[in-house]
Amino acid sequence: MPRTLSAILYRSESLVPPNGAEERDMLVKAALRNARLGITGLLHREADVYYQWIEGPADNLDSLYEDILADPRHRDVELLLRSPIAQRQFDGWSMGRTDRDCTLLFDWATQHDVSMRAMRPEDFLSFLNDCSFSVLRQDAPANPAG
Repeated sequence: MPRTLSAILYRSESLVPPNGAEERDMLVKAALRNARLGITGLLHREADVYYQWIEGPADNLDSLYEDILADPRHRDVELLLRSPIAQRQFDGWSMGRTDRDCTLLFDWATQHDVSMRAMRPEDFLSFLNDCSFSVLRQDAPANPAG
């Protein structure tokens, strides 16, 4: 019997410097743990704010979220969405990561006529998906002129 998939979207305030050793170590360990637990997702950092979408088997996701809540590297964790899902959004990304170099949330919201004061979880997910596509385009090999 297939396990039920769920997703969590949260926002928190980072307490570690961006792109520093502590954050890099956190990302490496998270990718290994998430792969072991069957969890995929994307973390976006903008200034001192993290937005993260994580998805996977509901029981593993619950355990991971408890660890996230207890992690001293961030504070003010705000759950934006917890829901069952039919399919993964970030399949194959045990710890995808983007930052403001991808795009600014404010700029994205302006381009998509989304109110920053009234963003819905679906808006955040759409933003994260756009960021992931941007990263995939950057990582794609150049197409040589033939």
